[in-house]
Amino acid sequence: MVTPLRALIAALAALIRSPRYVLSVMLELIKGRRMGQPRVASAGHRRLKDSLKSINWHLLRQCNYNCAFCYHVTHERNTRLRLEEAKRGLRLLAKSGMEKINFSGGEPFLCPYLGVLCKFCKEELRPLGATKVYVSIITNGSLVTERWIKEFGRHVDMIGVSVDSCSDDKHRELGRWSETLAKKGEWPGHISKALQVSEWCHQYGIRFKVNTVVNIMNADDDMTDLIRKLRPMRWKVFELLVINGENTGKDAKGDAPLLKPSNGQFQSFVKRHEALLREGLMIVENNSVMRNSYIIIDEQMRFLDNASGGKVPSQSSILDRISWESLTEVQKADFAFLQDSPELLPVALGFEGVTFDSDSFRERRADFYEASSGVPDIEDLGAVM
Repeated sequence: MVTPLRALIAALAALIRSPRYVLSVMLELIKGRRMGQPRVASAGHRRLKDSLKSINWHLLRQCNYNCAFCYHVTHERNTRLRLEEAKRGLRLLAKSGMEKINFSGGEPFLCPYLGVLCKFCKEELRPLGATKVYVSIITNGSLVTERWIKEFGRHVDMIGVSVDSCSDDKHRELGRWSETLAKKGEWPGHISKALQVSEWCHQYGIRFKVNTVVNIMNADDDMTDLIRKLRPMRWKVFELLVINGENTGKDAKGDAPLLKPSNGQFQSFVKRHEALLREGLMIVENNSVMRNSYIIIDEQMRFLDNASGGKVPSQSSILDRISWESLTEVQKADFAFLQDSPELLPVALGFEGVTFDSDSFRERRADFYEASSGVPDIEDLGAVM
């Protein structure tokens, strides 16, 4: 903990470096608040910080679509956290090194406080190593409204919409469709809605991205014209990923293996769009690139590990209360770098059992730049390098 005496010493030591810094230190001291973020003073803390730069949060499991290959969805209610719990978790992640948060689901726009969280991340979080947290959202697009964009769009860096075909008949067959909105006469179709969201993003200065999951139903599609009409800054093309216990297996909502394309079909889809690949617009991720190169937390803020082919949650949530005294001697040695920041113990303990391929992460981010401006795809990177 930073005591008033240590704060005063830090301020005096910094006097010759930056009067502005001294002023900020004194203001923090007067307000009686903890000064800044925890120091990255050890190799252990640096490893944690570097690994947790980019977080993908499945904010909730509910979705108004019924996509056959989705790997994180349920129609149960109330799987999301309370707002204050969500904010507390985000504070802990920012203190641990998070520079970028990607909200996904389920369908994140079913969360009534999604916009509030985006604003909170931009206005109240101060991450290590960055001036602001980058915020992105991956959505099916059906519930995005211009009213929401006007109110909260300035707090969002990027919105990505999933579009899997140039045929709405295929979208409907895949489950990427809102029957509820269609029955109300409020549904223009998935493609039309995606085009509408793209227009709003361009109008209000939000980067727009398209995600496509290649499967046996769209493997023969030529989406070139549609992608150009959508005008994304990035088109991410994924090979369908089978996750045991989620989109296949007992109690799974779908049976993804029946939709999984062969390697030849996937490569043919990529080759068919090689003009977009040459332009730097299309980025391709097969299963080997995807697996273990994303840091994912679930709706209860537990880290998810998919090294075994499923999504196994960590035993503890980052929201758990864990005291230093409750640790074993081995754990105390492993997490000695957090002795002055015990509130981060749940983050470190949760992440401890996660298989994270940092080499694959670095390999992915080496390619994730807009050809024209050098701006990274913040869904994956978290910050401008």
